[in-house]
Amino acid sequence: MAIPILTDEGAGIHALNHLETLYPDTPHLTFLDGGTLSFTLAAYIEECNNLIVFDAAELHQPAGSVQAFVGAEMDEFLGRSRRSAHEVALLDLIDIAR
Repeated sequence: MAIPILTDEGAGIHALNHLETLYPDTPHLTFLDGGTLSFTLAAYIEECNNLIVFDAAELHQPAGSVQAFVGAEMDEFLGRSRRSAHEVALLDLIDIAR
């Protein structure tokens, strides 16, 4: 039995796979499961003009809640909570890519 880290049960990878079926072979669109790629993700982020990230987060809302953060709002959200289920926090990767 797998023990969920933040109880997201892989929601991000399912969302990624669904979007990839909706937009197959779209020029200038890359789908990437970041999983445990750690610092190597910074190179991919650096090359992006736009970036969509799916990840589990503590929103202090009912289970299954979804929230979108755009631009500076994303930076502020990531800066509030340093807790991450991943080896490298997303804010760290974005800062490295900048």
